[in-house]
Amino acid sequence: MSRLRLKNKYIFLAGILLFLSMYIYLIIDSPNIINTFIYREVPIEFSNLNDYIYTAFHFDTFVSTISDPLQLMLPIIAVIPTLHFQEELHHYFHHYLMRKNNYKKEVIKSLFLNSCIISLYIYFFYVIILVFSSFIFPISNDTLIVHDLLSGFVGQQFFFHHRLFYYFIAGIFEILLPCFVNALLAMTLSFIYQKAYMPFVITYVYYIFMSMFIPVIAEATHLVFIYYFSPVIMLYTNALSNPSIPLMLLGYTQYILIISMLLWMIFKSKERVYG
Repeated sequence: MSRLRLKNKYIFLAGILLFLSMYIYLIIDSPNIINTFIYREVPIEFSNLNDYIYTAFHFDTFVSTISDPLQLMLPIIAVIPTLHFQEELHHYFHHYLMRKNNYKKEVIKSLFLNSCIISLYIYFFYVIILVFSSFIFPISNDTLIVHDLLSGFVGQQFFFHHRLFYYFIAGIFEILLPCFVNALLAMTLSFIYQKAYMPFVITYVYYIFMSMFIPVIAEATHLVFIYYFSPVIMLYTNALSNPSIPLMLLGYTQYILIISMLLWMIFKSKERVYG
């Protein structure tokens, strides 16, 4: 069982994809970054390179920029490591589960543990990337980018005095939890679909559809709290003014409901076949 959960080659593939999606988009979005950091070019309106970097490429700009590709890529990154679970499930692991007296408990336990490990690994990669990037992009309090997600808990000054730790904590809500629910949904779907690509496709299509559909409903009803049910808001909380963590957690209820319904179907199907 430990091999099933910990020896997962796809997790490292997800970590590489996380890094590449961030930095490739950063280079595309900011083409001057190559000229600045490699060729040390400075626009004529700046007196020296350091002043230009502090103005154009400070750490908060980096974090805000990488949030754009993560809105599209993070669900994919979260689902990739579940391919290992699917491979094992359709081989020996399925037979292992069927021999257990408490089938429901073992299924839920396996899904939860694997989802925790996958999301923690990806969150760990995210933290490492932030630490690495903090040596490239300077952290400055002279910034127009201010994040409000945690201000209700730790106060606004925490953002200015403990920038990295602020992003580490925010990453729990913007990286770790979204990865957990997307991985959990994909692995639950693995009990229904034999084809490896089906859980991947369904999880991602659901994410994209709901991210587009929920804002339409919110606009039509003029109810701001409905925005929090959009999966993309989990990854881009600063898109809302005065974001609320309790309201953010409401967005996960849709995943909990869908996964619960899928598990009910899986257990009912098993009862019909095996009694």
